[in-house]
Amino acid sequence: MRKILISTLLLCGLFFQLTAQRPGGGPPKGNFGSQPSITGKISGILLDSTTNKPVEFATIIVFDPQANKQIDGTITDEKGEFKFPEVKLGTYHLQISFLGYAAKTVKDITLTPEKPDVNFNKVFLAPDGVLLNEVTVTGQAAVVENQIDKLVYNAEKDVTSIGGYATNVLQKVPILSVV
Repeated sequence: MRKILISTLLLCGLFFQLTAQRPGGGPPKGNFGSQPSITGKISGILLDSTTNKPVEFATIIVFDPQANKQIDGTITDEKGEFKFPEVKLGTYHLQISFLGYAAKTVKDITLTPEKPDVNFNKVFLAPDGVLLNEVTVTGQAAVVENQIDKLVYNAEKDVTSIGGYATNVLQKVPILSVV
């Protein structure tokens, strides 16, 4: 009985030993022994170059120049701050734009394992003034004008009174009765 019990235990131990081995042999594949992947952070404050006031709600885009595609995007808050908390290591461009300002591109932002975080303390955006040509506003007086102390009827503005008699014109005046 004792021999059967020892034989059974040895066979079970050998079975468990065989099932614990990997089919291809060698060390396990994957990231089990390596460091976790590092991500970086890009942040800063966007300011108006003439007033030094924060530029609210400007659009900031992280652009990968090698793949020629947009990676991430955000808008600035009321303090002009922007933040990209998890950006993979690599080289990027920032494209900054806002209505009334000249678009700006910050090139070659490199995130490395030694320096994964980039903080732009202040990024200045220049106003983009557009000079408009002269504008002329023309208008015509209304046929009937209600002023403070009187009601004015402009007969020369009434198209139906052209070529008519004075009595026809007076009949069209509001609050006037012609007999």
